[in-house]
Amino acid sequence: MDNIQKFWEDLVDKSICKESDSEGLFKIKPVPPKEFFKYWCKPELSGPQLDSIESIFEETNDGLLWSKHYNEYLLLWGEGSGKDFTCSRILTYVAYYLMCMHSPQVYFGMAEDEPIDLINVSLSGTHSKNVFFYKFKKCIKSVRDPKTGKNWFTEQGMDLRDGRDIRTTEVEFKNGIRAHSLNSQKYGGEGMNVLIAVFDEVAEFRVSDAQQLYDALKFTETSRFGNRFKLILISYMRHENDFMMYRWEKTKNDPTVYRSKKCTWEVNPNKTKEDFKKRYEEDPEDSARRFENKNLKAHENRFFQYPNKITENTNFNRNSPFMGNPLFLTATELLKQELPVWFRPRMTEELYYLLQKKHHITDSEENRKNIIYNQHDSSTYYLHLDLAKGNIKKKNDCGGLAMVHKYLINPFDDHLEIDPVYGIYVDFMIQLRGNPEINFEELREFIYRLRDEKGFPIAKTTLDGYQSLDFQQQLAARGIGTGEVSVDKSREPYNTLKNLIYNNRLDYYKYSVFSRELVELEDEQGKRIDHPDISRQRAIEEKLEYGSKDVADSVAGATWSCLSSAGDGSDSMWIAT
Repeated sequence: MDNIQKFWEDLVDKSICKESDSEGLFKIKPVPPKEFFKYWCKPELSGPQLDSIESIFEETNDGLLWSKHYNEYLLLWGEGSGKDFTCSRILTYVAYYLMCMHSPQVYFGMAEDEPIDLINVSLSGTHSKNVFFYKFKKCIKSVRDPKTGKNWFTEQGMDLRDGRDIRTTEVEFKNGIRAHSLNSQKYGGEGMNVLIAVFDEVAEFRVSDAQQLYDALKFTETSRFGNRFKLILISYMRHENDFMMYRWEKTKNDPTVYRSKKCTWEVNPNKTKEDFKKRYEEDPEDSARRFENKNLKAHENRFFQYPNKITENTNFNRNSPFMGNPLFLTATELLKQELPVWFRPRMTEELYYLLQKKHHITDSEENRKNIIYNQHDSSTYYLHLDLAKGNIKKKNDCGGLAMVHKYLINPFDDHLEIDPVYGIYVDFMIQLRGNPEINFEELREFIYRLRDEKGFPIAKTTLDGYQSLDFQQQLAARGIGTGEVSVDKSREPYNTLKNLIYNNRLDYYKYSVFSRELVELEDEQGKRIDHPDISRQRAIEEKLEYGSKDVADSVAGATWSCLSSAGDGSDSMWIAT
């Protein structure tokens, strides 16, 4: 995507007229934003409001030009800071600026008969029409040229009466400039030439809707305007998993993103923190979130207090045995998977090569080679199934399946026979979804295939309890040991999993579902280890907003079953301080 975007930016930049050719660009010289909002469109803006608008432009020897420096703006401002007020001012000034030109279309490399669109996207049609558009219309009608005392837009030939150039949710400016008030639920902006888009209170949007709109606008409008397209996100924090906070975290080191994080009273000069004293006394955490964009409860209940360990201890040299490392599979897709030849219950040439490289050994060192081969060979395998129905229409209702085995970590230790150190090797893990529900028979067929076709000596398959009795009976009839492990009723499976990860004794490949679930796990003290209600990463990657822990459950359950059966659960305990 980055290469495609750069291609379009370069292509569009070549078609846009050079800045040095801007003499005669304006038929009316525009006044800068500071002067405009001091004398032309009152009330005067606060410092942060003015800065955000000024950053859209740049002062040059040729005058005030459209800036290419920032193409995304994040205005993380507290509740009551005047966000609708600011959005209406941004679009009003941009419309004024473009109307001052002889031809904004020529300036931006477009056909002269093409319209240029300015849009504001609100959460709902009601807010779009009754709140934002009302303020936008009012703002346009308040713009007066201080020299004449008359409305500037009217002087340029616009008819500001309702139903004329100002319609229900659209304003028709001169020079082919149009402004629209849209909403996230029924967007309707397809086919427009959007030069600037404002996502108003974007934290209220469904994360998946926000991401879809964001991606569509960034790609389509960059192809038209290059790096002169402007996308402005403005909101206060709703929760740490909202889309605004996702973009805020994602752009920490991006110089092309304008970032402004302010308390309500830092943006709105008519407010002070004292005005919210009663709210802070009643609910200090919620008030800090609303007015200061602070999450005082952030990560206090996080199960992994050191989430960086999850990434640090990932084995990036390994691959998933499932082609393409899919985020999820149905039972039918799982059964049809063509498993690679290296996926076997013994040391493979691929795995040997990786270990050989890691330990800097040569093929002539036969003893060490044999030790490495035997490092995994004597293992038996353990599976755990999180048997939800897998109906994604019912929020979190997916399943999970994982297989693990115990392996020797210290094959070169001189004291190996006295003090062997074991770890857990995650052979595979996958999120399961139904179509519409998970087919349990096909899941059993996959397990039989692992044993009968691939030769894995499966010691035990455990389940979480959901419809597990019949499933266990079917497996037992085919000679596979079964049992129940509930990661919800006992904290030990997850405690053990965490300790293994912290000690780098869990060998697992990169799988974003697994790492995301681990990072997001919440520790409900005295109750259970659970997932958050909302997951912004899942909404973006999997198009499901609800949190999950299906894969993490399956790995924790399989790991616990493996260590418990081997009697090695106690030696993995390690408490982080």
